Amino acid sequence: MLKDLFSSSLKACLTSEETLQILRLIRSENVGPRTFINLIKIFGNAGAALENVEEFSLKGGRAKPIKLYSESEAARELDSLEKNNTRTFKLFVA
Repeated sequence: MLKDLFSSSLKACLTSEETLQILRLIRSENVGPRTFINLIKIFGNAGAALENVEEFSLKGGRAKPIKLYSESEAARELDSLEKNNTRTFKLFVA
């Protein structure tokens, strides 16, 4: 069973674009685990959260919108993981 859990067939669970969006959101300024989960609950997915989080942070009382983790930095991070034969594991519980 564990062999199946970590097999490469799970790659299809999330697209690389979704993985990139998740990484960008969790690495963004002032976004920790609790905020990340709340943003996913509010917006439905990381992509929608990224599209709205800057404005949402201003409505929450921040003087400046949060700084989003860049797409290029996230892509470099994922490329580095892949070069080192590292796998990411994403789990969301509703």
